[in-house]
Amino acid sequence: MTSILRSAPFAAACFVLVGCGTETFEIQDSGRTVTLDVEEEFEVHLPLDYTHGDKWSVKTLDQRVVKSLEAQEPEVPEAPAEGEEPEAVTLVLPFQCVAAGKTHMILSESDPDGRLVGTFNLDVQCKGDGAAVEETETAEE
Repeated sequence: MTSILRSAPFAAACFVLVGCGTETFEIQDSGRTVTLDVEEEFEVHLPLDYTHGDKWSVKTLDQRVVKSLEAQEPEVPEAPAEGEEPEAVTLVLPFQCVAAGKTHMILSESDPDGRLVGTFNLDVQCKGDGAAVEETETAEE
């Protein structure tokens, strides 16, 4: 796993999972497994380096086990004046366990040119008797 965070406010940022008690995951915790109940919602909080235009996205996730919920765009402050540290911004990505099973979640950060800046991965085990989400396919004619 590679992670490059460009400035001090972002290097100190961490990843927080809310739902199974409140657990905090730092970038070096990548690869851990968490267990949640079906129907339980949780959030992943990611540091957002808005000064360089970086973006976080979900690269791998079995939506039959964990569903990605709609995230709200974070409020981005104005660019800092020369010599000032940028204000830390957190991107909140909400998820929900929708069926019993396990999924490997990979979140990646890329710069405006699409180059990989950092990654975070988490194995999510959902337990319980929740019904599986039906997979829908679109037929091409």
